[in-house]
Amino acid sequence: MISTTWKCPADAWKWLTSIIRARGDMIRDENGKLCREVRDVGVTVLNPLAGWPIKGSGWDIPALEEYAKQLLKPDDDGFDYTYGRRLRQYPISWWKMGMGERDIEQDQLKAVISRLQHSPNTRRAVAITWIPEVDNVNENVPCLQLLDFLLRDGKLSLTAFFRSWDCGRAAPANMYGLGKMLSYVAGGIWVRVGSLTIMAASCQEYEA
Repeated sequence: MISTTWKCPADAWKWLTSIIRARGDMIRDENGKLCREVRDVGVTVLNPLAGWPIKGSGWDIPALEEYAKQLLKPDDDGFDYTYGRRLRQYPISWWKMGMGERDIEQDQLKAVISRLQHSPNTRRAVAITWIPEVDNVNENVPCLQLLDFLLRDGKLSLTAFFRSWDCGRAAPANMYGLGKMLSYVAGGIWVRVGSLTIMAASCQEYEA
């Protein structure tokens, strides 16, 4: 596991791209695209809301804000999936309601806020995006898999896990959006924003 801590997102992104270029293996992914990959990477950003936009990332504030909004709204916007839809309207087809089996949906972020309100020291404030019966057979599947919120010493921190993380193009937007999500949940329980940690099984930078 390669891991490190930085004060701001810009330094974290620069480290990610440099480590991929220096130590990454060249592979061709399932879509036939050539990329350089480093496995099992973790990066912690102490101030995830500071220093935006990142110079040279290709992302300006309006584009970052649009991405962050998509993470928080439940619409699919015509796509196979969006993170917002998976997090705010996660399908639970197996739930038993005392009247047999029925389909319901859960707003996972609302559930996370509720759990933190009732049990501030909880280690169960978790949200997921993977739907096995859908994603095990589909080609277009979520890269972001899991969110884990932890409240300690009056600050709320977030750890996110990616199965696959496009660090060259998507990482700045991912960090911005997750920082905004962390702020949203922290605001729901009236605490300060803490650190953002992102772990990935595979970090890549695609060839131009």
